[in-house]
Parts: sequence; structure tokens; C-alpha cells
Amino acid sequence: MFRQKITDGDRILAAILYHRRVCGLDALAELFGVCKSTLWNAIRDVLPILDDRRIDIAPADHRHPTAADLLTSVGADIHQVVN
Repeated sequence: MFRQKITDGDRILAAILYHRRVCGLDALAELFGVCKSTLWNAIRDVLPILDDRRIDIAPADHRHPTAADLLTSVGADIHQVVN
């Protein structure tokens, strides 16, 4: 039996983050706790589906160099919304 290393929801999220150029493949792999090849396979599976449905994904305003940088940024954004 094949055990999936990344959930379907995470696959979609990773593909969207990659397509938006929020951060690089290394940072995304670290963020999702999988190797780059697993992540790349997930992205390659999802992107054609997004393209077929003509889902427009705008590029991000800022590219984060590391997973920690992305998480810090998200934490700062959430803090601004709450306060």
C-alpha cells in the first residue's frame, strides 16, 4: 500500500503558493515537511487542474527566501488583523 506523504489539501495549497511565487521550492518543501521531489510531483499534479479550470493566480507582492520568513510574515499579518 502506498502511503501519501502530503494531503490533497496541502498539495493544492503548495501548488498555489508555488504558482504565486510566494517562496521557492526549498522553502515550500521545508514548510510542508517533505522532500523537494515529493513536493514537485504534487505541484505538477495540481497545476494542470488549475490551468484547465482557468483559475487566475496573481503573483505575490513579496517572495520569501525561507519557510521561517514566510511563517513570520503570516504571523505578522494575523497579528495586524486581530489588533
